[in-house]
Amino acid sequence: MWIIERKPDKVGGLTYEVVQQALDLDSRISIYPLNRRVIERSISLTAVNEMHDRQIVATTAVVIDDGGDASLVTCDINITNAGYVPITW
Repeated sequence: MWIIERKPDKVGGLTYEVVQQALDLDSRISIYPLNRRVIERSISLTAVNEMHDRQIVATTAVVIDDGGDASLVTCDINITNAGYVPITW
């Protein structure tokens, strides 16, 4: 939601409430907590340079470890080249 607050022109004037409603209505989307498993997994993802990106990749990896069908939607070359999780772009 950072992008909505900082750069509303980049998201066509969407509000947090509109995005939240869309997320709630789409059964393909799940929101996972930043928990101990994610943090511990992120420590080993040294090929991903940025801390927050590591946490995002680690969350995707934990979902997959738990049997979930997940891929990360990104065009970030560092994340893509790391090869830790499936990428969709």
